[in-house]
Amino acid sequence: MDKILAVIIGAVVLPLLVTGCRVVDSGERGFTPAADSEQMRLQHDTEKLGEGILAAFQHGDFPALIKNTPGELAELVSEKDFRTSCRNFNEKYGMLQDFRFLTALDTPAFCNLIWVVTFVRAGTNGTEIRRQLLFRVVSMPDGDKTKVVSYGFM
Repeated sequence: MDKILAVIIGAVVLPLLVTGCRVVDSGERGFTPAADSEQMRLQHDTEKLGEGILAAFQHGDFPALIKNTPGELAELVSEKDFRTSCRNFNEKYGMLQDFRFLTALDTPAFCNLIWVVTFVRAGTNGTEIRRQLLFRVVSMPDGDKTKVVSYGFM
């Protein structure tokens, strides 16, 4: 019985222990392009809009935020609310230093893109404190244009 158990362990468990996986950098920006040109256009447009929204937060530029939020969502954001959000983020996390596109999620009917956003502020002892948050933009096609449905930090 012990020999049978040893053979089973050797035949099943040992290969699992020595088998590994490896991540290979494909050189792409973190997502697989969509199969059709409409979805590719939507992803491209949404990436540009997301970067515009983040730059608007970075520079406190309300007109840029509205410009990069096509659709009804732009009508729901007031300049006062935008300024309050910028001030709250600056107080809590520091200044938005930079951002980089991370990935596109596979979601039917919507384009769902994620960025990594880095905030920097001075600590109590003068050291630099860096913090990263995720930022998501969700869009959908609106005729031949792209409409931003939602955006926010996670």
